[in-house]
Amino acid sequence: MHLNELMFLFAVGEGKQLMKAGMIQEFLHLSKFSSLKDFNDNVEMFLSIYKKNFTKGEYIAFMRLTKYCAKVKGVANCKIQTLVSACSETCGGVSRSTVERMIRKAKKLGILTVYNTTRKSGGYAHNVFVFNRFDVVIKEKLKERKQFSNANDNKPDPMEIQKETISPLETNKHNINKRYEQLDSSYTNSRIPKKFIELVKCYYNKAKTIEEYWRMAKIAAYKNCFEKEESLILEVAINSFKQLIRKCKISKVMKPIGYFYSIANGIFSKKYYEELFQMRYNLQVIT
Repeated sequence: MHLNELMFLFAVGEGKQLMKAGMIQEFLHLSKFSSLKDFNDNVEMFLSIYKKNFTKGEYIAFMRLTKYCAKVKGVANCKIQTLVSACSETCGGVSRSTVERMIRKAKKLGILTVYNTTRKSGGYAHNVFVFNRFDVVIKEKLKERKQFSNANDNKPDPMEIQKETISPLETNKHNINKRYEQLDSSYTNSRIPKKFIELVKCYYNKAKTIEEYWRMAKIAAYKNCFEKEESLILEVAINSFKQLIRKCKISKVMKPIGYFYSIANGIFSKKYYEELFQMRYNLQVIT
């Protein structure tokens, strides 16, 4: 058995994920993939589900980490600072905290297992990043979900234990909500850009409706990793609303807010994939 593997088994027995530092070939036994194509396909499957969990900076760091997995398929041994420096050389750079946040997310999602290594002289050395197999992780998650579901099957339904009652407080809350629905655009939340309010109120002069349209624009932005780009959100929201009004004038739209969301999401998604393609192109050019 490989020396590092013996060290790993001993460390696991002690409740730690530690092994001796070494060259990348010394961690060959940790690889879970038969070829580079097998590894790349595995990464794509993970990203097809979890890519929205990463910000753009975290995604850059994630993709850069995969580039260190070519020699030993799915295994990389590098320091976090090395990864930070590599990102700065390719895509404008990301911070150390962004890289660390990416690693935490990838571990939580089951994509990565991270081992610390120790020097012969003592103290921590580089990390060893091991990519897990997609099919194994998903199988484990489904198993956990089934166990959780079975554990809750025997719990009584709260609605069957106690019937809903209407209290004076609930009645008052209902009246407040009803009055809120009748408020005009002048009562719209101050966090919503005035430019968007001015446009929407020409067709829907209600605070609640304007706020709902803006909320859907924010959701579409968040889904495509643009939630921090306020100027872009405003631009897309205005463009999407104008397209909605044009559609309404041409034909009947059953669910205007839903149609608005689909337009906004489409615009954000197109921009996301354009930037994604550019990131991959930059990485390929450098490597």
